[in-house]
Amino acid sequence: KRIACVSGPNERIGRLAAELLRGFLPDGGKIVMMGGRPGVEIHNAHRRGFRAFMEETGYSFPIVEVAGDGDPGRVRKDFSRALNGIGSGGVYAITSRDTLLACREIQERGLADRVRLVGSDVFRELVPFFEQGVLRATVWKNQQAQAERAVLALYRYLTGRQAEWEPIGIGVVLRNNLEDFL
Repeated sequence: KRIACVSGPNERIGRLAAELLRGFLPDGGKIVMMGGRPGVEIHNAHRRGFRAFMEETGYSFPIVEVAGDGDPGRVRKDFSRALNGIGSGGVYAITSRDTLLACREIQERGLADRVRLVGSDVFRELVPFFEQGVLRATVWKNQQAQAERAVLALYRYLTGRQAEWEPIGIGVVLRNNLEDFL
């Protein structure tokens, strides 16, 4: 019945990713914002927040979008094309799936020294990419709290109680605090 949607503060997540990339790219450069499905409001909110922060801070370099659609092969091909001729720049991967895909592509192309990647979520498969410097940071969306709130929302629905809204905190994960989030 789609009784609830449990997620983090999505526009703020996009803004946080943009703030990280601004810090990682003091001299600017092309940015590729990849993934997320355009028809999904959560992903659109990430994009809005990201673009709003960049606009507010006067970022004048190109921001190219590569949409996700559930077809990893097509997304990877489009992402690879967007990276062509990047020189130096950055990538914001909107979803965890896109983060892993971006890590692999940047590593295979040997771009880790020139392209700063900010991803989404925290999971064990990202550890080697942090250790190798491919992934610079990721936005932690507090999946544990989201799962807890989802179960609670379902319980309240099934017992006829009113659902309650509570904000979910987010955070920044870097190589040196990664273990705290796994």
